[in-house]
Amino acid sequence: MNRTLFCHMMMTLDGKITGNHSQFSETKKGGELYYEYGFTDEAPHPVDAWISGRSTAQKHFTDGNEPELTTDHEAVPDGDFIVDTDFDHYYVVLDGHGRVDWPKDTIEYNEFKAKVVVVVTEETSDDYKAFLRNKNIPYVIAGQSEIGLNDALDRLQQNFPLESFMVGGGAKLNWSFIKAGLCDELSLVVSPILEGDPDAIPFALPNRDNDSTEPVPLELISNDTIADSTIYLRYKVKND
Repeated sequence: MNRTLFCHMMMTLDGKITGNHSQFSETKKGGELYYEYGFTDEAPHPVDAWISGRSTAQKHFTDGNEPELTTDHEAVPDGDFIVDTDFDHYYVVLDGHGRVDWPKDTIEYNEFKAKVVVVVTEETSDDYKAFLRNKNIPYVIAGQSEIGLNDALDRLQQNFPLESFMVGGGAKLNWSFIKAGLCDELSLVVSPILEGDPDAIPFALPNRDNDSTEPVPLELISNDTIADSTIYLRYKVKND
């Protein structure tokens, strides 16, 4: 299937996305540009779907708790649960273990509104699938016990009008898409600040248990100094 997928992040000059730097005024312009180049018509590609991991979704769109599931529900049919296929934007969350307690079936980020879609596995509990169905949140199944990224993208495109995907964290999810050869481009807003926290996380982080740690070559597409010493970088990921 034809698709475009780019990873879009805001980071410090030393590549960190967590830490204490967001408290400083030097990151204000970066925050504005992150939204502009990821969620508006100024984005390098149209954003049909924003993809994130479970922890990112919990941090920004829920209270962080896990759902209180019940076994008192109708039998859950096999296969995907597909509803609301006519939204302009979708927020896709990879949650194979069924841990996000969604308060509703949409999210809002400034002017960006999107329908939630969850990617689960064959082993995700029927109790969690019933929870999603009750919230009218569609889900697709991709993988037996672990989510297969390419399979997930295929299932999403088969069921929703999606051609362009933006991956936006967390760090391990970013690396997984990049290393799998599924990411076409990096879109990076760099704030003029260095993060002092030695435990701060970079924008892409291999999983020590099962990810390849081989370097990934890139090719510069453009570099622009926008304002207040903030830089916008675009790189092609050399997947050939």
